[in-house]
This record gives sequence, C-alpha cells and structure tokens, in this order.
Amino acid sequence: MQSKEIYPLGLLKFKTKRDGTVNELTQWLLNFAFSHGIGYTLTGELPPDVPSCAIPARQAIIINTNYEKKEHIPFIIAHEIGHVLNGDSGTCYYSTYAARSKYEAAANRFAIGLIRRYAESKGDSSCSYIKFAETWCIPSDLYENVKEEFNRY
Repeated sequence: MQSKEIYPLGLLKFKTKRDGTVNELTQWLLNFAFSHGIGYTLTGELPPDVPSCAIPARQAIIINTNYEKKEHIPFIIAHEIGHVLNGDSGTCYYSTYAARSKYEAAANRFAIGLIRRYAESKGDSSCSYIKFAETWCIPSDLYENVKEEFNRY
C-alpha cells in the first residue's frame, strides 16, 4: 500500500520544548511504518477530538494531525503501527480510556518499546522512566507502562 500524506508533515506544530526531537521521531516512525508495508494517511481535516485509527487488515493507519494533544501524535503513530503489526482485528481507534483492552494495552507496550528503540539509537539511555516518558511525550497515564518496559531490561 502506498502512503498518502494529505497534511504535510512539516506543518505539524508541536507546542513542547522538544519540537525538533519530536518531529524527528515522527518522521522516523512514518519511515518505520512504510518500511514494514504499512500505509499511512496524515490528515488535518478532522476535528481535534476525533481519534487516529489503525485498519490492520488493510495494513493502514490514519493519523489525525489536528488531534487536541499534538505532542502525543508520535506516540499515537507508534501505537497504531502496533495494532497493525500485532495483527489486531477490526478498526482500532486510539483512546487513552481504552487502555484496559488487551489489544490497546499491547499496542501501548509496542509503542513504548518502539520509541525506546528510537531513543536508544539516538544515544538516549535515560535511567529514569519518567524522564524518558517526558522527553518523548508519552501520555502521563501510561507512565506505569513505561516503568514496566524499563524494568524488563
């Protein structure tokens, strides 16, 4: 599947101290998706409260670049990639409230691991899981998941 970019990536404006870092991570994640046969659509035409989603059967993700918490977009991209690579069924919508689902929890773990892989490739070997989560804009309600990831190593 070919990737289609409706909303130019360069127009994503993150309102954090980590703008450059987050934008580089976003590009890396999209390249990762593409290299794993996952097509993606970035769109800024959706309302801010509409979640991004994955359609694993079609090897595709749709990312709402107008999402109300723009700093979480890289995590959301990684999360949606997780749904596709985990082979989840149906259409999976990103929601911080759905984390109790085994599919959502697995996609969250995948996303944290993928972002950690990127961070380590850039020389970030954070000793503190909180510092890691803050640096890479992982939603605060997932800090316990980050801690679990750090405890695995």
